[in-house]
Amino acid sequence: MRNTLEELEKQISLLERRFSRERDARKEAEKLLEQKSLELYETNQLLRMENLRIMKLIQSLPVAMVLYDQKTVIAVNPSFESLFGESPEGRSVAETEARLGLEMRDHPEYRVQHEIHKQGETHEEVTTVLVQYVPLIEHHTADAVHETLMVAMDISDRIKNDEVQQYAAFQAGIAEMSASILHNIGNIVTGMHGSLMHLGRIPPQIKRLEKGVSKALEQSQQAEDTDLVATNQRNEQVMQATVKILSGLRGEEKMVQYIDKLELGIHHIGEIIQLQQKAARPDTHITSFNFPSMLNDTLSLIQDRIEKYNIEVVRDLDPKLQKVELPRNPMIQMVMNFIKNSMEAVGERLLEEYSHQGKIEIITAVVGENSFKLTVRDNGCGIYPDRLEKIFVFGETNKEQGSGYGLHSAANFVRSLNGKLYAESDGENSGAAMIVQLPIRVDR
Repeated sequence: MRNTLEELEKQISLLERRFSRERDARKEAEKLLEQKSLELYETNQLLRMENLRIMKLIQSLPVAMVLYDQKTVIAVNPSFESLFGESPEGRSVAETEARLGLEMRDHPEYRVQHEIHKQGETHEEVTTVLVQYVPLIEHHTADAVHETLMVAMDISDRIKNDEVQQYAAFQAGIAEMSASILHNIGNIVTGMHGSLMHLGRIPPQIKRLEKGVSKALEQSQQAEDTDLVATNQRNEQVMQATVKILSGLRGEEKMVQYIDKLELGIHHIGEIIQLQQKAARPDTHITSFNFPSMLNDTLSLIQDRIEKYNIEVVRDLDPKLQKVELPRNPMIQMVMNFIKNSMEAVGERLLEEYSHQGKIEIITAVVGENSFKLTVRDNGCGIYPDRLEKIFVFGETNKEQGSGYGLHSAANFVRSLNGKLYAESDGENSGAAMIVQLPIRVDR
């Protein structure tokens, strides 16, 4: 009985120690859990603050953003609404695509350049944006919700700046080309000059050799037997000098080498000129672009000169003429040349009529199924009737500093597209009009 009680006391003591350890462990776990809960709460607060910061940042970004899944537009930022003119939040993806005219994809490597058309007070305004799609998950699965962030950036100013730089480069092209030609030809001429100097040294050396040999022969014929030793010494000196000069010249072979160098240099100069002539030809790469937008960009390039002459520019554009497929850069140069000529005509009339109000009209009209007419009309000094056809001939100009190249180049460009170009004017101080008819689309 006693042994049983002792055994029971041992078991009770063992249980008490075990309960004590478990109680201590539970307290430690509760303490750790409380600490982790506090850390989790602090982390959650930090995440909420960071989330608010990110949302504020997205809302303030000047880049348009829209978040959507397979069916619905989830959220947009103010920049998107400002850029596209509406907020599609809560709308279906299919309806949003139809309203924006923009496909909403989920490929990260897919980029698209999109034009937004808005009707302004006087003409349709076109904004070009670069669209990038950013999926928010790396791997798509059939049962997962695919959320995508579409980012749209306005690149209209960048395109205009590129065109300004292209126009500046075009204006400076002739000077740069001339400098390049002179530089390259100068390098070749420098090498040719060395060959000419070597060839120039040969005739005096040959003449000196001829004179020395003739003198030695003459002295040998006049010498007596007593002078034979001295004559032989002189002849030996002449022969040594002859060998030295001939060794320097290396006979006809050396002269041929110098002549070959000159011929090679002349041939290389011809290649340089041909290369520069090819580079001077205008780019006729055909692209698809918005014609009214091209006119706006062209006018922006010379806006300062238009304001300088205080000229009113009136646009009467056919709304049916939008997308065209033509060489864009030559079109810009041609239109800009017409407008510059009109400004100069207005300026010339202002010299006689100080109160004259300059005006330039730009008119477009669709003609038939695949043709349009562009008219640039001014109220400047006009064109005499006998010069209406001559103005398109190369070198024909009545300006003091004119080249007679601009309208000739425009005529060649229009002719290359099977178009028509002609001028109209009622004479002095009656204004003038440049009229172009071109296809809307040409084969690429």
